[in-house]
Amino acid sequence: MVAKKTKTNAPANGSGLTSSYTSLSSLGAPVTPEEFTRLYNGPLADALEFLGEHIVGRKSAAIARHNLLHWQEERSKSNLRQPDTTRSDADKAVARLLSARKSSEIYIGQLQDRQEKHDATLAKLNDLQKELAHKKKLLLLLEVLEAKQDLRMKRIEAMTKAIDDSKNTLVQPRKQILSTMNPPDMPSKQGEWSRISNVKDSMAGLHSYNIRLSRLLQSPLEDVMLRLQAVTPRSFSSDPDHAQLIVRCISFAHAKAHQKLSPQLVTRSVRNRDLEAKMQSNKKKGLQLQELADRSMALRVLCGNLVASIVYFTEILPPAVRLSLQDESRLSKSHVDILRSLIAGERLTEPAEESFLTLVTQVCRMRGNARVSTILDKVEREIKQSHRRFNLVDPDRLAQPVVVDRTLIDNHRSTMGTAHDRATKLLLRKGEKSVVGRSLANDVEALLRESRLVIGLSSKD
Repeated sequence: MVAKKTKTNAPANGSGLTSSYTSLSSLGAPVTPEEFTRLYNGPLADALEFLGEHIVGRKSAAIARHNLLHWQEERSKSNLRQPDTTRSDADKAVARLLSARKSSEIYIGQLQDRQEKHDATLAKLNDLQKELAHKKKLLLLLEVLEAKQDLRMKRIEAMTKAIDDSKNTLVQPRKQILSTMNPPDMPSKQGEWSRISNVKDSMAGLHSYNIRLSRLLQSPLEDVMLRLQAVTPRSFSSDPDHAQLIVRCISFAHAKAHQKLSPQLVTRSVRNRDLEAKMQSNKKKGLQLQELADRSMALRVLCGNLVASIVYFTEILPPAVRLSLQDESRLSKSHVDILRSLIAGERLTEPAEESFLTLVTQVCRMRGNARVSTILDKVEREIKQSHRRFNLVDPDRLAQPVVVDRTLIDNHRSTMGTAHDRATKLLLRKGEKSVVGRSLANDVEALLRESRLVIGLSSKD
């Protein structure tokens, strides 16, 4: 506002008034200088000055339009990408929106890639954890198998020892049986570990010495001589003959090296006692090897017998047992059917008592609701009367009841009991054999599963 007041309060013949009037008059403004001076005052002066600075004529506008059109044509022909000056704010906003969408798509793709890598890492971690758990289970299984194998080896050793003892007793009863125990001078595990550690230390020392010697051989002789000449005066500064000392050291080193490299004949007196001790030790080891070979042959024969028995119980015996059990089950079913039919027949004959009772009452001309005791008395009187009538028996004596011969029934019952007992024993024996065969088959299947598991795990590793 201060600037405007200052400009407004300027004299009438100022530069702003002159330039504004000149520009407006060139555009064809119908105003005289006096009128323009009178109008050029206050806020209207600022408006007139703004119009004089920014309003151009038709020729200048045509020139500007022609330049703009020319620039647009040149821009369309050019390979350089430049922002369009005629774009509106909406186009710019749309362009920014499209750029933001593309950026968001790129970021989403990068995020998905990171997420996929993260998922792959998690999957790999899960696989590694599963593999670790699998390895732990495998280790535990191997430990269990090792313990089982140790127990089996102990049993086999005991059986082999018993077989060897029995064989030696039968074949050579007077020959002294050699002991299968290890000799007492065998080193223990602690001695083996200490010997292994000493060997490792010796090998490490030899390796370091070899590295040091190779480095010294790779360094030139002049460096060694210079180092020796530098060390000798420092160590023997008081001795004036240190040069002779260097010569003596070199000659001593040459002699020592020649002595080490020259072939030496080491003569040692070997005692006959040591030779005899070694011979006895070799004989003992030979006997132990022979004993181990015999034991391995016995184990081979025993394993062959066990395999043959397993094959017999798994391949040959089950079909025969199955067929015999099927035959026995068929016979037992037929026997049960016969017994069932006999029981059903007996049950069917039971209602005949009522019909017989009815028939007796009808013959005796009695009522149907008469008692059994009354019917029996009536029948007894009728029988006595008929006997007296035909003089068949003594009138004071009734006819003896018919004696049933039960020999056949007893024989049949004894035969059936024997058949039942025989069938029961046979079934029990077959069942025991099938149980034994099944136990052996289960042991073999367990061994096969364990071996397949171990083979599969080792192939995966």
